[in-house]
Amino acid sequence: MSTMIIKTNHLIARNNAAVARAAAVALTSDGMAVMQVRRPGLLATAIILGTLVVLTVAKATMVLGMGDMAYTAALGVLQDGSEVDRAAAFLMGVDGATSAIFSALK
Repeated sequence: MSTMIIKTNHLIARNNAAVARAAAVALTSDGMAVMQVRRPGLLATAIILGTLVVLTVAKATMVLGMGDMAYTAALGVLQDGSEVDRAAAFLMGVDGATSAIFSALK
């Protein structure tokens, strides 16, 4: 085969691979197109973990800004409130991760 045909075949194969990636299709070694299995759970897990990290850092900065005693007093007020306030107090409570980040920021 001539070098022109080889280059053309290479360009066609590269173009087909790019189109297949965009269409969520995988090309097998013999050129067959098969649907690619996506992993949506991985994206959801990353979003949930990222949100938890951001909220934990936010709690630590609130404790740092308000002071430990004032933050504990504010949580006490929330714990005496309605069910929604008690749920918020539970979520905003100081846990091990928040304490570690608070100590690192201090």
